Amino acid sequence: MNMRRQGNCARRYAAAFLGALKDSGCQWTEVEPGILLLARVGRIPEWRRFAAAGGMEKARRQHVLESVFQGRIHALVWKLVVVLERHRRLADMSEIAEGILRLHDARTNVARGVIQAPFPIGGELIADIAQRLGKRLGVRVVLQPAVRKDLIGGFRVRVGDRVFDGSVASWIEKWRRSVEVAEARASG
Repeated sequence: MNMRRQGNCARRYAAAFLGALKDSGCQWTEVEPGILLLARVGRIPEWRRFAAAGGMEKARRQHVLESVFQGRIHALVWKLVVVLERHRRLADMSEIAEGILRLHDARTNVARGVIQAPFPIGGELIADIAQRLGKRLGVRVVLQPAVRKDLIGGFRVRVGDRVFDGSVASWIEKWRRSVEVAEARASG
């Protein structure tokens, strides 16, 4: 499928899912973990091969889907998986889930990001940083933690196309540049 059709497909499914969510009376917090799971699973190469495979009998495919998802995701998200299978869109599952997240976030003034640190960081610290960034950016920020061993210390946050670098490596680089500028002024 070309990228334009894929984007349109993801938007249509996203709008339909959010409409079904509203009609169901369920809260976003009930389905969000399942949508995040669909986005992650949909990027796994083995999943993409399974989703694209056409030779497997219907009952076997249903069994695989049930063993992967049923009981792990909200019933409404499970219905989405069933619809995607019926319409042969499982290969687009990650893009569709990400489209649902983007559309929901746009409607609710949420910005998602990643906070990287050289070690696992706790939820309270993440919540505090998200709250501070939210005030600065004027949106509610949701951060996903990630370990990045090449950071010396501190952390690095990316929200959309903005990067907030509080790492020790960044601080050292800024200090090095300021020393170079000072030396250039002194010699010039």
